[in-house]
Amino acid sequence: MQDRRIGRLSARAVPVDEVVAMLALYHTRYTGWTVKHFHERWQTEHGGTRSYSWTKKTLQAAGHVTRGSPTWGPPQEAATHTLAGDDAPPRWLHP
Repeated sequence: MQDRRIGRLSARAVPVDEVVAMLALYHTRYTGWTVKHFHERWQTEHGGTRSYSWTKKTLQAAGHVTRGSPTWGPPQEAATHTLAGDDAPPRWLHP
């Protein structure tokens, strides 16, 4: 990553070797793990020092994990049938 203001590489840039090693580790040993669990294991057992958000963003950019679906969305359609299986309206609507 190059800082356009001064024309030098960013001092905070992650070394390419570290990115490749983390992606290879996920691909070979931890495929299918959630990012949270992988990140915890990567830090404790493999000496990872990057943040959770960096780990998640890097795994998503590499295509190893996908973004989760949002918990919000359009309202779900209410069930219109009764438990009895008939399609008659409920009794409390029509006495």
